[in-house]
This record gives sequence, structure tokens and C-alpha cells, in this order.
Amino acid sequence: MACANIDKLQCQICGQAYESLVSHIVRGHKIEVSEYLSRFPDSCLVTLSVRKRMADAWTQDAKDRVSDRQRDT
Repeated sequence: MACANIDKLQCQICGQAYESLVSHIVRGHKIEVSEYLSRFPDSCLVTLSVRKRMADAWTQDAKDRVSDRQRDT
């Protein structure tokens, strides 16, 4: 299922809303993410805005590592 472009995702267990459900599921409900997804297979775990921030951070980190390697040679 494609995740809609929304600000928060609702936990299917308790109804609370978060940008990312991963930590909430593991810490709050004491279950593995895989169990949550098996119970609620159409659920999204992170909002699209969080995915974009993570991708941007990863991309910047990769660029920094390349720059560091080039400087060190």
C-alpha cells in the first residue's frame, strides 16, 4: 500500500498519532515491527516527510564521506 502524504500516522493498536510508528510500536507496545505488520499489513510505519528527511540525511552523509575520502588522498 502506498502511504498517503499525511502529517501523522495512527497506531492501529492504541490510536495515537506519530510521524514514525517504529519506536512507538517497539517501546510502547513491546512488539516487533514484523508482528505489527503481520497484524496490520496495510499500515505505513513512517510518513513520507520522515522518509524524505531520512533520505536527505543519508544522501548528505554519503556526500560527506566521499568528500572526506577525496580530501584524505
